Amino acid sequence: MSELAGAVVVVGSLNCDFVTRVTRRPSGGETVMGQSFDLFVGGKGNNQAIACARAGADVSIVGRVGADAFADLIVERLDAAGVRRDHLARDLEAGTGVADIQVDATGQNAIVVVPRANARVCPSDIDAAGELLDRARVVLVQLEIPIDAVLHAAVRAKRAGAYVVLNPAPAPAAPLPAALYASIDLITPNESEARSLTGVDARDDEGAETAGRALLRLGAPRSLLTLGERGTLLVEASGARARPRSRSTSSTRRRPATRSAERSRPSWPRARRSSGRSRSVAPPERSLARGSGQSHRCRCEPRSMSSWLAAGLAEP
Repeated sequence: MSELAGAVVVVGSLNCDFVTRVTRRPSGGETVMGQSFDLFVGGKGNNQAIACARAGADVSIVGRVGADAFADLIVERLDAAGVRRDHLARDLEAGTGVADIQVDATGQNAIVVVPRANARVCPSDIDAAGELLDRARVVLVQLEIPIDAVLHAAVRAKRAGAYVVLNPAPAPAAPLPAALYASIDLITPNESEARSLTGVDARDDEGAETAGRALLRLGAPRSLLTLGERGTLLVEASGARARPRSRSTSSTRRRPATRSAERSRPSWPRARRSSGRSRSVAPPERSLARGSGQSHRCRCEPRSMSSWLAAGLAEP
């Protein structure tokens, strides 16, 4: 195990996504013929871990899968990417999380997610990975696992000195705990998640900055809003800085909060490559008979980690 083992730790969800393409989605009681079917490995935690590993970071993942064939597919993909899974537990009572995704001819989709093992990630899982979190440089969390596990991971990682990033997806129905905002360094909502958290419409630049500042008032030290084709907007106490989606077409713009605002650049966390040494990947040896038992609704889409984070972690 290299000295940088666990430089990036992802605590989150892992799913298998069943994607069916249809001309139109069926009505109640109706059967329609589909055009294609694909099976993807997904879950926001899984996607983040693999994206960071591909960017050159040394990555470990903490979470739960079932003792089933779906878990085997997830493990195969993690191994191929070089993600460490010493703390990926096999849950003997709940199967691997799954998502049924129907996509019609217009591109509109309907998604049904069954969290299964993801809904049973609990604080004891975090404690079992405590040594890993204690030496992590960056810890990534999302909301596709129970909030008590997310909070426990963020608090422990922050206490140990890690840079903690929260992707607040899926958008929570209830306000996030103040203790969670206090335990992160960066929150990365998209437009709809920002609106859910702050009540502010972030579909234009002014609204996005207003939502970002509202997140700071809630306790987040800085927020990075992902705005689709418009790129991203970083908001912190010293000002707001936009980054267009394509660096080749636009330059970075910075808008200070006040004329006297300090224009300090945030200290982005970086994880170095492991000097070309191979990274051993241990099998998920820890099996669990019982978990928290807490139900947790989540929504999964097969999308990868935001490019800003992957690029930042890959820089030397």
